[in-house]
This record gives sequence, C-alpha cells and structure tokens, in this order.
Amino acid sequence: MILKKGIINSSEKGLKDGWTRDTFILRKDYLEKIRALAYWKRKRVKEIVDEALGSYLEGKKLNRYGMKGGESKGEKGHCSYRPASPSNEKG
Repeated sequence: MILKKGIINSSEKGLKDGWTRDTFILRKDYLEKIRALAYWKRKRVKEIVDEALGSYLEGKKLNRYGMKGGESKGEKGHCSYRPASPSNEKG
C-alpha cells in the first residue's frame, strides 16, 4: 500500500506486490505442524500458510462485511473481514 507518493506502508516494506505483514494468534500444535511441513517440504512457513489459506478460501464468496451466500453466521468456517482499527487491535 502506497500512502503518499513514494512512501510505502511499513507492513509492506521489502515485500513483493500483493503481500503484507500481520500478526495472528494460533494454537501451538498448529504452529508445530506448519513448521514441520515447511521443513520436510523444504518451503518457508509463509508458503505453507499461503497454500493452506488459499485452499480454505478457494471458492468462498466474501465481501468486506462477511460471507456472501453459502454459509451463514454461526456456521463452522464463517469468515468475516474486519479492517484494523484501534478498537479491535487488542483482544
């Protein structure tokens, strides 16, 4: 994301177009499995996560506010998009 002419958002500094950095909390056992897969497949953790999320999101119709058709709120796998804001950074 370019903020002003020539200024790049720090979360995207040094990354290819279309990539950004973010922080996620996940289960320790998932992280161990992701790291093991990355090691055995000779890939980076970010490549394993990208493949997993790509498979999960494939075919899902999303808009900015949540699911579009298909699964409804409360069903397993419900996914919604919440833009980062100071009110939802912690928690």
